[in-house]
Amino acid sequence: MSADTDEQCGLGCFRPAFLQRCARVGVFVALYSPVHLCTSAITVYMSSQITTLEKQFGFNSTQSGFLMSCNDIGFLLITIFVAHLARNVHIPRSLFFSTFLFGLSGIFCSLAYFLAPDNHKEQNLGSNSSSEKTDLFQNFHHQLCSQLNNTPAESCDPKVVKIGAPTEFTTVAIVIIAVCMMAQGFGKAPRQPYIITYIDDNIPKRNTACYLDLIRKIIRILSNARFTLNMFASCLVLFLVGGFIAFTPKYLETQFSVPVYYANALLGVIILVTTFCGSLVGGLLTTFKKLHPYTCIKLVGSFDLFSIIFHGLGFVLGCQNPRIIGLDNTVANSTCLNACNCDSTVYLPVCGSDNRNYLTPCHAGCGNSISGPEGIAYTNCTCIEGVGTATPGLCKTDCEMFWPFLILSAVYCLFVSICIVPSIMFSVRCVSDEDKSVAVAVSSLFQTILGWMIGPMITGKIIDTCCKLWSSNCYGKGACALYDIEDFRYKKYTVEIIVKCVVVVLIGAAIWISRNRTDWSTEDDEKNFIPEKEELMVGAEKAQAKFEISDPIVKNRKS
Repeated sequence: MSADTDEQCGLGCFRPAFLQRCARVGVFVALYSPVHLCTSAITVYMSSQITTLEKQFGFNSTQSGFLMSCNDIGFLLITIFVAHLARNVHIPRSLFFSTFLFGLSGIFCSLAYFLAPDNHKEQNLGSNSSSEKTDLFQNFHHQLCSQLNNTPAESCDPKVVKIGAPTEFTTVAIVIIAVCMMAQGFGKAPRQPYIITYIDDNIPKRNTACYLDLIRKIIRILSNARFTLNMFASCLVLFLVGGFIAFTPKYLETQFSVPVYYANALLGVIILVTTFCGSLVGGLLTTFKKLHPYTCIKLVGSFDLFSIIFHGLGFVLGCQNPRIIGLDNTVANSTCLNACNCDSTVYLPVCGSDNRNYLTPCHAGCGNSISGPEGIAYTNCTCIEGVGTATPGLCKTDCEMFWPFLILSAVYCLFVSICIVPSIMFSVRCVSDEDKSVAVAVSSLFQTILGWMIGPMITGKIIDTCCKLWSSNCYGKGACALYDIEDFRYKKYTVEIIVKCVVVVLIGAAIWISRNRTDWSTEDDEKNFIPEKEELMVGAEKAQAKFEISDPIVKNRKS
């Protein structure tokens, strides 16, 4: 008995017999699942660093959204090509190289930091909306009332670092991160079509089709109304999800004045737990209840319709804009700032002992600063009655909508996750077995273009329209220093409700078209999901292996 070495576990000439016990579908799933989790964590981590990147390099939200979309730009450039090769490559080996590229490109994104001038690295980029982050103000003693006689000149001094303002290195940083994010997209392109083909598809490998056959197959898939309607509905859902993942940490920070690290930690837990639980529930419903494809699409439509209520509740689960003295030419009184030349383009808020917010220490008339065990404190503040002191950050508010918002977000993420498996099952059952792998690639392509890619870009553009004060200097406009949080909230949920209503219409049309259809690809259901049949990678064209989950993937062939 002999076996093709390409179908054996091992590396090079090291292919011991005991290692061949790992040549099973169950082992493949068990090993690749944590790998997939880690690569997903890298994507979420990059999204969680948007606020820090904006302050570090002077990006606005539109530029940040573009950088997050570069991942999907790289993905869509090669996804159809790699999907077409799914039956003609060594899939586990290909997934190894693609995953290695994904992780390596994530590391290279840090080059933007290490290649930046030293004045970028010395910035403390803690949240300026929290009084706990006081180190941010240590480099800004020139914002005191008595030391502001040359502010206009300083605004164009390259030696003066201004948090969130662009510099000559901003464009370089954008290029570095964009290229590395595109490389990540190359690395994730094979993931979905290869895994689905490798595990779930029962069609044996065949010879590579010619280009014309591929075009005809794509046209046939797109002419399938059921598939196309569900695909575009999924694109719109991912449009919302892409914007949610990219900018919800920023929303939490600005809307509820929570530190960046806290917002990122909470969002990560919510996404991880709800995605796992939702996908598990959706998978169990679909598998053990043996839901018909028509039932699957009705389930998706029901959850989408119900989720509109949660988007509507978002209008009221938010806080009011804080009143900040010094913003929009507001002053404490007409005489306390006579000796000051305050810069109203800088956002370094302080909370006065009178429990009022001031744009900078200067706008509170503060002439001195002291460092103590609890951080920086400003004294001799002529615009503040009483003891006349101030501390960095906005004053605490009585807004108690933070936890209700998190609960709402968790339920929303759970609903979206439950729909993942039923939606996929409906899509793959709409097309013939012959078209299945390419249908997955086509769906991934459109979901990337219309969902993951443009979602962060458009969301970032909308967020920029809510900015009240920009960090700017002689190099131009950089990151937003202060948002109109009420306008931010209203625009966010208006867009979400409009998009979700369109999703419901598309799913409703798919349900209507599917009501009397009988041409579903349900051969697996008739086999009670027991046997799996696939041809492994690069063996002889006519070789096949039928196996159970517990059986080895590779069957020894007679010599």
